[in-house]
Amino acid sequence: MGIIVKFIITNIKEKKFRTFLIVFSITISTALFLSSRALMDTMLNESINSMKSYYGDCDIIISADEDSPSWLLYTKGTEEYKDEFEHIVGTLGTNAVFKSKEDEFVRFDLRGINLEDQDKLNPITYVQTRNLYPFSGKKIIVNSDTAQRFNLNLGDSIELEIDGIKRNFIISGIAENEGFFQQREIISAIVPKSTLASFFNADLRVSAIYLKLKDISKKNALIKELSKAYKQYYVSEPFTEQEIKQALDAISTPFTLIVVIIMCTTMFIIYSSFKVITLERLQVIGTFRSIGATRKATDFILIAESLVYGTIGGITGIILGIGVLYLMKLILLPNSTVVLPFTLQHIISAFIFAILITLLSTLLPIIRVSKIPLRAIVLNDIEKKPRSRKWYLFIAIPMLILTVVGPRITPKNLALITNIILAIILVLAVVLIIPYVVSLFVKIFERLFVVLFGNIGILAAKNLKDNKSVLNNISLLAIGLSSLLTMNTVSHDVVREIVDHYKTRLYDIMLEDNRADKNFEQLLRRVDGVKDVYSIYETYSVDVEGLNYKIRAVQGVDKNKYLDYWDMDIEGDRQKQIDRLDEGRNILITNLLKDALGVKKGDEITLKLGNVSRTFKIIGFYNTRIFSGNCALVSERYLKSDLQARYYSRIYIKTYKDPVEVEKTLREKLISRKTTISRIEALKESEISGNRRLFSILDMFSIFTLFIGVLGIFNNLIVSFLERKRSFAMFRSIGMSKSQILKMLFLESLCGGIIGGIMGVATGIIMVTDMPYVMKSINQPIEIKINGYYLFIYFIVGIIITVLASVAPAMKTSKLNIIEAIKYE
Repeated sequence: MGIIVKFIITNIKEKKFRTFLIVFSITISTALFLSSRALMDTMLNESINSMKSYYGDCDIIISADEDSPSWLLYTKGTEEYKDEFEHIVGTLGTNAVFKSKEDEFVRFDLRGINLEDQDKLNPITYVQTRNLYPFSGKKIIVNSDTAQRFNLNLGDSIELEIDGIKRNFIISGIAENEGFFQQREIISAIVPKSTLASFFNADLRVSAIYLKLKDISKKNALIKELSKAYKQYYVSEPFTEQEIKQALDAISTPFTLIVVIIMCTTMFIIYSSFKVITLERLQVIGTFRSIGATRKATDFILIAESLVYGTIGGITGIILGIGVLYLMKLILLPNSTVVLPFTLQHIISAFIFAILITLLSTLLPIIRVSKIPLRAIVLNDIEKKPRSRKWYLFIAIPMLILTVVGPRITPKNLALITNIILAIILVLAVVLIIPYVVSLFVKIFERLFVVLFGNIGILAAKNLKDNKSVLNNISLLAIGLSSLLTMNTVSHDVVREIVDHYKTRLYDIMLEDNRADKNFEQLLRRVDGVKDVYSIYETYSVDVEGLNYKIRAVQGVDKNKYLDYWDMDIEGDRQKQIDRLDEGRNILITNLLKDALGVKKGDEITLKLGNVSRTFKIIGFYNTRIFSGNCALVSERYLKSDLQARYYSRIYIKTYKDPVEVEKTLREKLISRKTTISRIEALKESEISGNRRLFSILDMFSIFTLFIGVLGIFNNLIVSFLERKRSFAMFRSIGMSKSQILKMLFLESLCGGIIGGIMGVATGIIMVTDMPYVMKSINQPIEIKINGYYLFIYFIVGIIITVLASVAPAMKTSKLNIIEAIKYE
């Protein structure tokens, strides 16, 4: 065993660059696998914890919505099922306004609750308390950030305006910034439930009921039963993990695809490098077998060597991955409080990933060497007879067709896993088809180069054919360039789509208020700077009966105003289509819904609107990014009637003054209400910024892919130089000058770069055209426009990379000693 270990270590140390290349490739793949997986889990946990911090430990929430008769309700409807719950907690919630010493108006989110009930939902961690118990009267608990921000201490009085009346509270507790007191845009604070109830004459009524189940499996059944008891109220889970995962799909899917491409590149480099390693080990393996070692023993030696590479690459990959993860967290989650964004499970899975990709990549070369008879090894009779590989072409073409057709026909629920598999198939298809592409180009180059460069040109072109190093280089270049091209194109088009979408919004400010009615609308019209107001009705998560599908939003349209506020891309005559909505129960749906529902113009769909089901006729289709393209338009008067809606869902405002100033005025005027105010230009900049941060990381991943490919190309050129030393010497001995050999090598590199650039661009085009279907599968529709400028740039980059990588082998060739090289075996 000691001899075997020494042999393995010596072999690894002997070829330092090749060892570095294999280990580096494994390191990068492992690092990106660890960082992307840990980041997705961190983002999921952040989202879940953020939800739990506010809602606390509960499984069902009952509260008022815009269609409820009152914002208050009784808990008695839950008494019939009280044995099913660990706790039933009723709270009162309202907004309050605080005016600081600097005349800054700040909104508070007040929760009225008994402290024993708060401990059931989400226990408070106190920094300081004074006379907190009994928790009654005008006492208030704030978090430490709020206390520090406004210089508040225990025992201080704080004046809050609640429902237009100023009320004084005494600071009785300062809490840590966690749980319900986590920092948010609106400051959270707790006051006694009885005190808040007295302000609104609520008596025994509450604004929300939080229910914790004893048996979680009964959740859906109890939601259904409670919905009957609270017919006009909102009864639901506070959130579902599945909904959060779906929201994160837009980030996780591109990361998954790029990690798969990097993994394929790594495996290809390991495979090609280890194939050379096994051939170099043949003589020693023959010696071992001739003195009694079995095939299993020699296979074990090669497997052990591959495991050493995998282990080193796995360890260094984990270290690098943690660094990359913190960088990604800093970019995508700048305000995250997570100190350790990875777990032991992430580290173990990353190490297993490194070992697996190494073993899978080295398995085929090991099996091939194992099958070589001892006699053939001893007699050095291992030259393979040329064999026809035409069947590769018959496999590669259907694979390419599958990668083009697959995303377009794959069901939405299988889209992610299917597209990951198709990405692997595309890489394999490119590798298989490249020899035939090279053969085709060799014929072209032969005819072209004989005119331009004479015999040297013909020789350079012929050297490309069946040259494994050249074929490997073109494969690596194609994979690296295509991934970078894809990410850059998608990044550019996502930003373009965002900009184009916001151009369709012909208003300046958007408001949401759960008590917005005609009077509220008139209030807005009187605000200085407001030019016009358009209020609409919407309903969300609308069931399409019989199709097991939910439309994310259905909007009510005022035919006289809608197109003044939305430059919507509607098929046909836009105004006529909008007018037709008022002619009956007609509906316009997005093209995304058209594909998802499998419907056509003239078909009918039945929607569950409130407590009624209504059948609508599809009169046309339109494109939009609002609600990720999962929405529909109907007549305002029909939607209002079906929903029995009392309040507007959304209000659009046009301004004749600077929207920034108007927004500020609106915030000051509406601070006591639960009004969400969004300036359109700010929304656009925020969305563009978020997408740029995301794609900056994806671009970094793609650059890693290309960098690994460049190192692989450099390694292959060095190997090719070593394999061709004798032939170079023979050329020199029959009269070829150093400059002619260099010219031949650079022409070979130029040809390889041209073919690699073309294949990279062609592969990138396939990936780019597949991306809209990938994004549509996660409800992120995007129109991809292939940019000819990008294609040209990446083609040139491919040539430059290959030519530059050939410099070192060319310099070695120029210094070649003819006598030594002829003797080289």
